[in-house]
Formats: sequence, structure tokens, C-alpha cells
Amino acid sequence: MINGDRIRYGDKVYLDAIRADLIDSVKHLYMTEPLNRLYSVAPRYPEPVPAFIEAFKAENNVAFAVRLREDDQFVGVCSLHNIAWHARSTQLKVGIFEERSLKIDFLTDIAKTILQYAYLEANLNRVEVSTTEDQHIWLDALKRTGFHEEGHLRQDVFRDGHYIGTVVLSSLRREWDAKGNMP
Repeated sequence: MINGDRIRYGDKVYLDAIRADLIDSVKHLYMTEPLNRLYSVAPRYPEPVPAFIEAFKAENNVAFAVRLREDDQFVGVCSLHNIAWHARSTQLKVGIFEERSLKIDFLTDIAKTILQYAYLEANLNRVEVSTTEDQHIWLDALKRTGFHEEGHLRQDVFRDGHYIGTVVLSSLRREWDAKGNMP
């Protein structure tokens, strides 16, 4: 069932196409900012920039620019990554580059909006996300959206001279449907 553009719109954000000019912006931010501070899903092993950019173009990925509805500002990217079409499952990756969008209401809206796309347009059954345990606001946003914790990878990431764990969460279509989540 094709639901049209309405499923790409949340209350505060909307998911837009990633155009070439945005890829250049992402590349610049990736190279100049401490991305693992603002990147909601901290890469376990830092990817070279070309690999990061090419991932948006891969056949089994669906990527979007995240924009604010109020002023159309580009604030980050999100993708359904490594989609296993036969199993109808994927991994969610979100990178937010604008600090004012790193608030619980914005992050919850981003998670809700990408789930609308995953379940209603892509017809997926399971969405998984991994993030470091220090991303408290992102973890809260995911749980508010209906993600359930599946596991904890202890001391999985080394950052700033310290080890930090990774939390793995998932959302299932039947649970999402049971909560009455419709656009």
C-alpha cells in the first residue's frame, strides 16, 4: 500500500531526499565536527568518509535528509541500513548535526517518522538500532517510540580513553500496530 508523502512527515520533522548538495554538507560535517558526539548511532569503527557517503547509495539502504518542519532546516540524516528484504528487517542509523535538534521531542519524532516509513511504506517487520549507552536522550526517545532493549555489548566502543558499552534495541511491526501508531 502506497501511503504517499504524509508518512514522511512527523510533528516536528520530515524526511526528505538526500541531494548531492546535502551529501557535501554531510561530508563536511563528518570531517570537521566531533561526529561521535552528535551522531546518535556512534560508529563502532570510524568509517572513512567515502564509505560513509557511498552507504547512502547502496541498494539495500534507504536514506533521508532530516529537516525541521518549522523552517526547512537540514539537521541530519537517517537511514534504514542493510535491509534484509527476505526477512523484512533493517538497522536504523541516525546522524543529527544540529545541537538544537538533540532534544527528546525532536529525537522521538525522528524515530516515530522513520518507523512510519519502515512499516507503512517499506513493509518491514523489524527495525533494530544500536547506540552507545551514554546517548541517554536518544535511548529515551527510542523507548518512548516503542523500541525494546534486546541486549548490551559491554565495553564495545573505545572513546576518549574510556570503554563504553553499546545498547541494542528493536521495534516490531505488530507492537507498533498495537500502540495505534498511524500518521
